[in-house]
Amino acid sequence: LFRSIDQFSYDALVQHGIKNVDYLPNPLSPTTEAFANQCSKLPRSENRVLFVGHVIKSKGVFELVEACGTIPNIKVKFVGLCKEETKAELINLTNNYPKKDWIEFTGNLSAEEVIKEMCKCTIFALPTYTEGFPNVILESMACACPIVTTKVGAIPEMLDIDNSNNNGICIAPQNMDELRTAISHLLNNPEYAKSCGENARQRVKELYSM
Repeated sequence: LFRSIDQFSYDALVQHGIKNVDYLPNPLSPTTEAFANQCSKLPRSENRVLFVGHVIKSKGVFELVEACGTIPNIKVKFVGLCKEETKAELINLTNNYPKKDWIEFTGNLSAEEVIKEMCKCTIFALPTYTEGFPNVILESMACACPIVTTKVGAIPEMLDIDNSNNNGICIAPQNMDELRTAISHLLNNPEYAKSCGENARQRVKELYSM
């Protein structure tokens, strides 16, 4: 018996003649869902982009800093493990722009603190190069985050991008210009951004809740 966590993998297995296949995506943790509901009334900060994950190059963190560098009055918060040399490189990259002290590193936070950060951010960004089925996308959907991410792994399916439903924005990986445009679009269209977040939360409740 094979378990597939995304539709693409399921279709590929079936096409190769494998019969004992179940499509069973990873669910949202009930604890996470409950705490996201508790934090849903927290006010969102203005112009605050949040990244959650391992702060490494393949997660698109350098593109994220460069994309946000030319957007005025924006702040970027990195939550997750970050090596000192990577932090130094990212901080050095900010010197190319006139803004000061606009990126922040928190290191690892508790699960509850991460959910609070998601509920308070303006935009959740995960410009990763490659993924499978990232739980952090489920969590940000549950927190009604306006999401900017990449067309990799199961992410387009999770956000139902192919059907043009407004659950978030997916861009090509390693494309800084698309990333900047997507972030700016959500910042400049707050009602659209809010609807993306609310649609994403409804989708995660309907399809990925235990």
